[in-house]
Amino acid sequence: MKDELEEAKALYRVAASKKENENVLRSLSNISRLFLGDSTVINETTIRIGNATYDYVVLSVYDYKDPHCEGDVKFSPDIVKVNDVTVRLIPSNWTRGTATYSGIPYSTYAVEIGNETCTAGFTELSTLILPYLRAGDYILLINGGKDRLCRMQGSLYTVHFGFFKRGTEEGKEVSLLLVKRE
Repeated sequence: MKDELEEAKALYRVAASKKENENVLRSLSNISRLFLGDSTVINETTIRIGNATYDYVVLSVYDYKDPHCEGDVKFSPDIVKVNDVTVRLIPSNWTRGTATYSGIPYSTYAVEIGNETCTAGFTELSTLILPYLRAGDYILLINGGKDRLCRMQGSLYTVHFGFFKRGTEEGKEVSLLLVKRE
C-alpha cells in the first residue's frame, strides 16, 4: 500500500498544479485532500494524515495489468486484524442486496474495535461516478470520508483511491479503513 500511496501522492501533486483540476480539488473531502497531500506511512499499521494519527487496515489492493507482473495482482482478504481492529467481510446476501438503490455494487464489512462492533460499506471505485483529476497520462480518483454506517465515536473513516493510465488497462486501486487514534 505504501508504494501505491506514494504513486498516488506524486500524481496528486501534478494534478494539483493544473488549473483544469481546480473544481475537482475543491469538491474533495478534507480527509481525501490530506490523505493525498499530507500523509506519511509510519509503519505497517499506522499512518499520519495532517496532524492526526490513524491505524489503517488495508481491505483491498488491485493492480491491473502491471507491466512487472503477469496478469493482475489482487489482495482482498475476508478477515484482517490490525492491533485491536478486526475487519471481516460480510458475505453477499442477494435477498437483502449488495447494491445501492441505483444498482452500484458494494461490499459490507463488520468492524470490531475493542469491544464495539459496527458495519462499514465500500463501493467499487470503478463503479462510482466521481469527478477525476488529470495528471499527465493518468487519471486519479479518490473517495474518502467519515463512514456513515458506523456510529463509533466518530473515529472511523474509509478511503478508496485509484489511478489509471489513459488508453490502457493499467491501473491500481486501494481500499483502506482508518481508525483515528485518540
